[in-house]
Order: sequence, then C-alpha cells, then structure tokens
Amino acid sequence: MKNMVWMVMVLYLTYLARYVQQRYWFIYQMNLKLKIVIIVMQNLMIRHIIRPLLQEIYQPDGWKMLTCCMLLNLTNRKQVDTIRDELFKRYPTPKDMMKADQSELAELLKPLGLYNRRAKSLKKMSEGYVKGFKSVDELYGIGQYAKDSWEIFQNNNRKVNPTDKVLMEYLRVT
Repeated sequence: MKNMVWMVMVLYLTYLARYVQQRYWFIYQMNLKLKIVIIVMQNLMIRHIIRPLLQEIYQPDGWKMLTCCMLLNLTNRKQVDTIRDELFKRYPTPKDMMKADQSELAELLKPLGLYNRRAKSLKKMSEGYVKGFKSVDELYGIGQYAKDSWEIFQNNNRKVNPTDKVLMEYLRVT
C-alpha cells in the first residue's frame, strides 16, 4: 500500500512538473525543485526491496531462479512467496515441472493471476532447460528481467545494466 501511495505521488508530481514547464516557463526554478523531489521519492521507493532476493536464495539452482523470475512477471514478491514453497515441493526439478499436469499447476498458480499462461510457460521453459541451451534467452518465456538475473547471479557478471529497479538497487548496494 505504501508503494502505491508513493507511486501516485510521483505520478502527480511528474504531471505537475510537466504542466508547470509547459504553461509557466517563468517558474522554471520551481520546476527544478519538483524534479529533485521526484528523484528523491523514486529513490525512496527503490529502497523497499525484500532481501534476500529470490535470485540470491536460488542462486545455486539456476532452474529455480529462472522459475522465480518468471513468477515475478506482472506480480510482486509477496504474492510469489505465498506459493513458491509449495511449488518447489511438488515440482523440485525441471523434469518434474515438465511432466506436471498443466491444470494442477495452473490451480497452484492461481493466486498470482495469469495462471494458465504461467503454467504453460513454466512447463515449456523447463523442457528447454532439460534439453539444454546456449543462451538463457533461448528458453521459452525468458524476458529481460530473467536474462539480467541470469547474468548477475549465474554468470557473476556485474557489468549488466538492468532496467528493473530491484536489480539496479541490488547492484548498487552489493
């Protein structure tokens, strides 16, 4: 809820800054101060990440780390935490996930939303993981967030420039 309030405030101040800039050029100094406030508020939002990251927890198991990255797509950490233990208890390996009944998997993923799509994606990604891959982005359903996470946590490449705020903050503080 706090993050939602912060986001609304940032959006409102962003809108206000643009409006002031467009309509009242003589209030340019005020506009600069608003931009500073917006940057500070965005930085405050970044600091509310849950540590350790799921990528840190599952760093020894690349498949579980990728699975968590896919689960985090269009949802948040707290929601993923409600189902991940049960998910990895039922499907501890990529072969188990690959052989999973899609409707049972979807039922487990229901709290995250998009459960049918997630179930299908997880099964296909697991199949590709078992078959092997040269680059992680060859796997089905792997986007930029998972690719950046793979580079940082599996390849120990800290020269990545992620677009995700949590990964940016992780690289900044570690």
